[in-house]
Amino acid sequence: MLQATVVTLPKPGKAPTHCANFRPISLLNVDAKLYAKLLANRLAPLLPSLIATEQTGFVPGRQTCDNTRRFYDIIDLAHRTNTSGLLLALDAEKAFDRLHWGYMRLVLLKFGLPAQFVHSIMALYYAPSVKVLASGFLSSSFHITNGTRQGCPLSPLIFILALEPLALQIKISPAIKGMPTPNGEHKLALFADDILLFLTTPEISLPSLFHLLDSFGALSYYKNNVSKTQALPINIAASSISSLRSKYPFDW
Repeated sequence: MLQATVVTLPKPGKAPTHCANFRPISLLNVDAKLYAKLLANRLAPLLPSLIATEQTGFVPGRQTCDNTRRFYDIIDLAHRTNTSGLLLALDAEKAFDRLHWGYMRLVLLKFGLPAQFVHSIMALYYAPSVKVLASGFLSSSFHITNGTRQGCPLSPLIFILALEPLALQIKISPAIKGMPTPNGEHKLALFADDILLFLTTPEISLPSLFHLLDSFGALSYYKNNVSKTQALPINIAASSISSLRSKYPFDW
């Protein structure tokens, strides 16, 4: 039940000569998928009370357009008030594939899920093995030691729970400055592993943000791909943009 076959799907518009440009999808046994779906059906109704409103991915009753509209309003407010800021879209490197199982178990327990239910979830991650199907050839079986399977109905729910502590730390960090609004400071929006931030005083906020990402990565194995992180400066002087470009190799 715990053995999967991984097929590799090329990412649109990416060169097929690099392994990183393929998306691995786990083909699971039907009994494993049914078991995971039962757990997902029990977990999903709890998510709105566990996950903050900034996360709209895979949370029942929330839509991506909520965050999209909010960020349009933030950008409009920045232009009207002449507030300088940086819109930053983080790119998580192999997000689902890297998640540390020990961290995952700890987070599920910290959210107050019953120990027996957490044990039932972790049963899917006790010594699983995979084979890779590529170019018509099937590899030998090998064990995996971290990550959630793409294609498993439970994986995105586990991942957004695992990412929630990072989102919380970003929100409460006084060194990471967001956009002041009539409804309070706004810093981020999330859709599953995609994190979109609006930062003011980026010279101060960025070092603090990446220090936090490094600390979180040491626990969870989360890793941000700096070269694929996209940045959009708003009302920032050209000299300041040049300085930021020299320090951060974002996609500007």
